Amino acid sequence: MKDTFRTLSVIAAMTTVAACSNGIEEQNPNGPATGDKIRIEFTAKNPGTGINPTPAAETRTSIHIGDGSFVSRWDDGNEMTLLYGSTAAKATYNSATKKFATDITPGTQVFHAFSPHVENSYDGSVFTIPFGNLRTQNGNNFNHRYDPLITTEPRTADPASDELVFTLKRLTSILKFEISGGSDPVKALLLTADENHPVSSSGFIGVTDGTGSIDATVLNGIPASSNVIAMTFDEGTAPTMADLHAYFNLPEAQYETLKLDIITGNGQIGSIDLSGLPAFKAGELYRLKKTSSPAFVQIEKPYLDWPGQDMDIPHEIIDENGDIVLDYPAAITINAPAGIAQLYVDVVSPALNALRIERLDLFNETQLPIGINYSDLGLNCTTQIQYKKSTLFDITRLVPMIPLLKDGLGSLIYGDHTFNVTVVDLAGNTETRPLTFRCSRVECSASDLWANTGTLSIYAIDPQAQSVVVKYRAEGASAWHELTAEAVDAANGTWKADITADNVWSQETNPSGLTIYIPDSNAGIFAQKSYEYELLVDGSLLETGKFAPENNGGDIIPNGDMESSSLPCYTENDSATTSFWGSGNNSFAKTLCSRSTFKGMGGSSCAKLEATLAGVLIWKYLAAGNLFSATFEKPSTTGFVRFGQNYTYTARPTALKLKYHAQIGKVDQNTHGGPLKTGEQDKARIFVCIIDWDQQHEVTSGTNAPTGIWDPETTIDPGEGKIIGYGSLFIEGNTEGDSMIETELKINYYDKVTKPSKAYKLIISCATSAYGDYMNGCSSNVMYVDDFAWVY
Repeated sequence: MKDTFRTLSVIAAMTTVAACSNGIEEQNPNGPATGDKIRIEFTAKNPGTGINPTPAAETRTSIHIGDGSFVSRWDDGNEMTLLYGSTAAKATYNSATKKFATDITPGTQVFHAFSPHVENSYDGSVFTIPFGNLRTQNGNNFNHRYDPLITTEPRTADPASDELVFTLKRLTSILKFEISGGSDPVKALLLTADENHPVSSSGFIGVTDGTGSIDATVLNGIPASSNVIAMTFDEGTAPTMADLHAYFNLPEAQYETLKLDIITGNGQIGSIDLSGLPAFKAGELYRLKKTSSPAFVQIEKPYLDWPGQDMDIPHEIIDENGDIVLDYPAAITINAPAGIAQLYVDVVSPALNALRIERLDLFNETQLPIGINYSDLGLNCTTQIQYKKSTLFDITRLVPMIPLLKDGLGSLIYGDHTFNVTVVDLAGNTETRPLTFRCSRVECSASDLWANTGTLSIYAIDPQAQSVVVKYRAEGASAWHELTAEAVDAANGTWKADITADNVWSQETNPSGLTIYIPDSNAGIFAQKSYEYELLVDGSLLETGKFAPENNGGDIIPNGDMESSSLPCYTENDSATTSFWGSGNNSFAKTLCSRSTFKGMGGSSCAKLEATLAGVLIWKYLAAGNLFSATFEKPSTTGFVRFGQNYTYTARPTALKLKYHAQIGKVDQNTHGGPLKTGEQDKARIFVCIIDWDQQHEVTSGTNAPTGIWDPETTIDPGEGKIIGYGSLFIEGNTEGDSMIETELKINYYDKVTKPSKAYKLIISCATSAYGDYMNGCSSNVMYVDDFAWVY
């Protein structure tokens, strides 16, 4: 390959435009009235005179390169602007007379000239010509429409009597690329510079002081400039690789990189690295010749890339709780190795279409039809896309706006919202890729998480639909529950399906022979659960997705993590007035419940329940370690535990879970005739009761026989009101291992309807000896408990 590079300066004669007195013709020989205009004609000197005369066929659209310089001629119909005062007049070249002609107001004026002429391009002291990133060329001919020339200094003259002479200055450099090798037809060229040096812009701005530069402004986040130039050829004039001449007017700069891609008519692309060129200076031509073709490869079609995401499936915009779930970037890279020549997005979305958002013409436009700038939505457009080989289509901001339109657009937000992205490259290759986002048609619009019932609202159903069925199941469950929906407003596509508690309950008998009901959280609807669904319309699957009831978090056990050091249960006297956790700590037994640590606990602390022998001298009695949602006081040798605390339920639990570790020994105390004999294995006990009581239940224990002894497994109503449900765990012996274990106390319901509403609603009780009220148990028992929480 032979490369030839030459830098050629423009000769001064080329930029001299002269007018002489005998070249002036008056259209009004009787003299103009005030405000009339006269026609003047002025000629241009032959730029080749005295150097290397240019052939007559050479015009300004066909640069002629001579010995160490280059010249150009005016062509028939070329236009320049003659500026006198603040008035701009269009002067047109006539090749027959070899003169420019225009009409001006007579008299002495200050004159400027600049070329090419563009209507309405003059403003104040500047003129602007198009200098965009798409340029055309007629065959191998230079196109002067991108070649800004301006007078170096103004002239004051009366053209009726004075000779008017301008010296014009070229404001850009010219890169001329020549290649001779191969026979393929050329379809387009793509010149790409480094990002730091733009080569094109919406306009090149010339100033009457003879200076100029590209428009580098940024409006609404969109730069006017670009680092690419695409060149195409007038129809029927495209050259072949055997003889290609291409001209690029470029701003003067030291380009870090320049790359030229040649795109052929048979779908191939060849690239030439132009890096290493000297600094480009205005008024000079940089000529690069190659005598052989670059390596050509088949052009890869445009394609989209969304890292880590599947573009073939719908992406949920909101989760089953109605919260925005599209918390990952919806930023799709669009690649077009042959340069992006078109990029538009057809939007198929009931919601966005209702707002007249139907097509995003990102290639040509800067805002939505409703006046929102694309840049405000994080979308690239115009110069950020045009003829680039890669751009980002980022709808991370736009897509989550769809569910936010619900208040104004109602059910139109539901269903699929598809963005059909179409990319066309300079070779004519087209790729259309749909990107679908979904606001699920099914949502849980109402629920009673105590009754375990709910309503599913179904939207965006075909008005002609005859049947709508929803199958649902708890996420991870195997069995589906089928609901037949009924129309609410079929014409507008709205239906509903009711979730009942019919399949929630199973009936059993507890060890005391009492009837209990066990809830199945895979039926009905429960807190802290997500549900999968299948939506079938007229027997055909329309959509799959997830839903969850509102306020789905369930209820919290107050201070169930046992973290706070100020809990009343850890103190000696505060249990008398506690609003939840209490213990039997007293002046004789101060460590029945204390804040401690144990392997496997959650957080930084847990509760330690420790039995002891309490009393004075030889009169010492078993005091079981304990923790309960109750108040306690010990005014004498008798302690009073009043079980029951107020609590608010928003959802029905199926179990109570907690962590524990216990060391339970043999019975060594039995003061009041408890059921366990000395030497037998003692039992610790944890139980929970959901109650509906008007008052607390009192139990006394001390030197006298206990009173008020009760067991939720043996009674439905101990006298203060209903026991709605209970769960119980007896612990015998030592917990295996040296770490706390998690357990669940399944709740057996006596009443599957009533929701607690009275003053006292919850009891949780933990004791190192189940029969400690009888002072019956082991005096060395220790149990650690932590992390009390409901299971739903």
